[in-house]
Amino acid sequence: MQKQTMKYRDWLNLSSHLLWCYEHRMISPPREMKRGKYNFTNNGAWLVHRGWAQVKHDGKIFRALPGQWLIVKPVSRSHLFAADTVMLSVAFDAHWPDGSKWIEDGLSLVINAEDHPLLEKRARPMARIMKNIGIAPGIWNMRDYRVDSSDFFALERHLNNWFAELLKALSDHGVHPSGNFGIDERVARAVAIMNNSVVEENFDMHKLSAQIGISLVHLVRLFQKEMNRSPKAYFEDLRLRYAMDRLNSKGERINEVANALGFAYLSNFSNWFRKHTGMSPRNYIDSI
Repeated sequence: MQKQTMKYRDWLNLSSHLLWCYEHRMISPPREMKRGKYNFTNNGAWLVHRGWAQVKHDGKIFRALPGQWLIVKPVSRSHLFAADTVMLSVAFDAHWPDGSKWIEDGLSLVINAEDHPLLEKRARPMARIMKNIGIAPGIWNMRDYRVDSSDFFALERHLNNWFAELLKALSDHGVHPSGNFGIDERVARAVAIMNNSVVEENFDMHKLSAQIGISLVHLVRLFQKEMNRSPKAYFEDLRLRYAMDRLNSKGERINEVANALGFAYLSNFSNWFRKHTGMSPRNYIDSI
């Protein structure tokens, strides 16, 4: 296994968390799930027990049969499942501060489960915990669900164990982690502050630069160099990901998402969302 070795402080820049983990059956007839211009922000891994699961992206089709894992790439893609497909589904987000993915190059990939039995074994505890705390199959993002500290740390522990097995499996197929992990410490601090901020409509960039201890002009210059965008653009990306995550949740009301983001009028939110994604919030929900 090729190891990704770097300074511990650089590893601290990696943001990784579980979005869901459950075993479920797809409802017949054959079910297709498509996305338009929006790129998926998360990685996924499906272990097919019955039926088949398929993704299509970049002009290629990847299909997993019973006894196979399909490790999907976090890009714009369509999903297709056979009727009554049963599978174990794991979704996670793992990215560096500039948004580059930790695991992306070389995906999507189909691998045989019997060659990597620990991959399923390490996923099972996560599925049990999610079931016990009442997060049912079909939930797109568990980040807004309440969990106690013991469940949180247990999920984090099992997720890291599963990551270790996933990296071994991917390495056997020539797939290795990537991304831009080494960034200026001041930019990393700014990113951490914005990531932990409320995604309200206005963010005080002058206050941010003061917290970092440099001028706003200097911060913008560093940010552009390290992240290929301005701090303001980065924060807009955070707001957009927040909106998409909320809209992915079953029963989420569009006006509530708009209010959470600080939009006084639903039309303003719709125009903003369309500008960034090419579709209205309603069309986005219908595409899920």
